[in-house]
Amino acid sequence: MDMKKRYEDRVKRLAATLNFEKTDCIPIMGMVETWAGHNNKMDLLDITCDAEKLKASYLHFAKEFDFDAIGSPIGCRWAPVYSALGSTEFSFYDNKGVPHPGVQHLGRCNMEVSEYPELIADPYKFIVDKILPRKFPALRVPEPRRSMNFAKGALLFVDHIFNALIPTCMAVGQQYGLPIFTSSATEIPLDVMCDYFRGFQNVIMDARRHRQQIIEACDALYPILLANAIGNQTPEMFPTVFIPLHIPTYMNTKDFGDVYFPTFKRMITDIVKAGRRPFLFMEGDWAPYAEFFQELPKKKVVGLFEYHDHKAMKKNFGDIIALIGGMPLYNLNYDTKEQVIDRTRRLIDEMAPGGGWIFGFDKSWLAPNDANPDNLKAAIETVRKYGTGK
Repeated sequence: MDMKKRYEDRVKRLAATLNFEKTDCIPIMGMVETWAGHNNKMDLLDITCDAEKLKASYLHFAKEFDFDAIGSPIGCRWAPVYSALGSTEFSFYDNKGVPHPGVQHLGRCNMEVSEYPELIADPYKFIVDKILPRKFPALRVPEPRRSMNFAKGALLFVDHIFNALIPTCMAVGQQYGLPIFTSSATEIPLDVMCDYFRGFQNVIMDARRHRQQIIEACDALYPILLANAIGNQTPEMFPTVFIPLHIPTYMNTKDFGDVYFPTFKRMITDIVKAGRRPFLFMEGDWAPYAEFFQELPKKKVVGLFEYHDHKAMKKNFGDIIALIGGMPLYNLNYDTKEQVIDRTRRLIDEMAPGGGWIFGFDKSWLAPNDANPDNLKAAIETVRKYGTGK
């Protein structure tokens, strides 16, 4: 089989779907992350420490499953970087040395509310001088050791990009004609405040108690996060920008509109202007926020929805953004083969009309039991046979 043509055909199918055009078949996409390694009899440390094993895990997936695209393996965080810097924020194994099913984000955030003016005045300096040393003990030592450790961590990260991430993405494209769906990634400023600076509980409280300061902090962080989105594009990847949305669905619509939405809308608009397509991982239930999406560029965004009735999502968002999803990983793993086939057919009947829908899943694939391979193959076969001519 001509893999170059297969790759081009899949890209055309994806592009047509995202543009709400008719295609020969409904595309299939998933973020297979560390599950790709588990499915190839590897553990977490194999694929987060060994570039060749990371590539092998994705090649094995591409050979075994007929997808139209998969997410970037960037979610398989590179353990040597965190080990070299003594990170206490991410955990790869338990206190007995047993690897976790997936990388654990421990959420250790220690920015004080009194530090908002510092962050707002110079966010880059604040990150380098305050946040990074708190997260990485190797950056708390005196100079010149601090700079040497910083350089070591940076070089390890660059090595990961060019000797693990990019080769993996290029290999699945060249050997199996499988596109990587994302070209880059970023976050919305308030999600960064939640994930790395103040923590979930403090951000929720700051949205009410320190409203103006947190709004100004989001504005200050915005240029750095936009540069992450559009500054580079990795070869052999589809031109979408992955953006996980963590905190919005825990906010009431008033706080969402005042604090979260301004930089969210700005980010989406600027990415679209740059010729990229925002790919939103919409965690939680987004039904209460549907009206805000009317202000976004129409049919220029794609969203993977998590906890949401898929028919309601189609009704509320389907004429504004393209959608990915419909198949819960729980059902993919625990339902019978016949139930999976029936669910897949019903999804196609309900979601395919009108276009703009990619058959997908509700979460990233992390643990060994996140997907039953036999059920997955049954779902794929059903999409290929039944998901045509819509």
